[in-house]
This record gives sequence, structure tokens and C-alpha cells, in this order.
Amino acid sequence: MRKNKVSKSLLSIATVALVSFSVSAQKIYQVDVTKVRTDVKRGHLDLGGRSIKGDTIGVNSFYLEKNEKPFIPVIGEFHFSRYPHQYWDEQLKKMKAGGITVVATYVFWNMHEFKEGKF
Repeated sequence: MRKNKVSKSLLSIATVALVSFSVSAQKIYQVDVTKVRTDVKRGHLDLGGRSIKGDTIGVNSFYLEKNEKPFIPVIGEFHFSRYPHQYWDEQLKKMKAGGITVVATYVFWNMHEFKEGKF
């Protein structure tokens, strides 16, 4: 019984020592947000473009822009090769109605090369 109490005491002391060491060994970082640069830098990235209608999309140092206003894209995926082509337009309109502003898709290689080496 006494041996069990001694073992528990030693285990408790070892645990406290290890926790104390790991806490004291941690490096403390501080973040100062009182001097944050908020100037928006434009034109330093060669990204963006203009549509035929004149709408623009661009990138600045903080965010995406659509017609020079902040823009947060809502992205969805559509695997056209897995869906009957006669329903593509309908499904894309449903995605747009649901708030999707960007549609990503994949072009699977086997759509181009049904048999290996033949295109």
C-alpha cells in the first residue's frame, strides 16, 4: 500500500515537472495591430481583365475586385462529363440562383483519349 502511494506521488511530481517545463519552454509571441497598413495596392499583380460589356475583375493587395468593388466569390463545381448535356444550362442556372458566382470544372483526360495513344 505504501509503495503504491509513493509511486503515485512520484508520478504526480513528474507530471507537474514536465508540464511546468513544457509551459516555460514555449516561446511567447505578441501581435501588434495598432500600426496595420491599410493602404490598398493595385496594379502590382498582372491579374484580372475586362469583359466585352466593360465589367472588370482584378486583384489588389487585400482582396478580389469586381468593377473596382470588393468581391468574395462563392465557388461550386460542376462535372459536365458526368451529367447529360441537355441539362447543363438548367443546372448552371440553378447554381447561379443559389448564389454561386464561380463554377469550377474538370476536363478528364479520358474524354480526349478514349483509347491510349489515339486522340
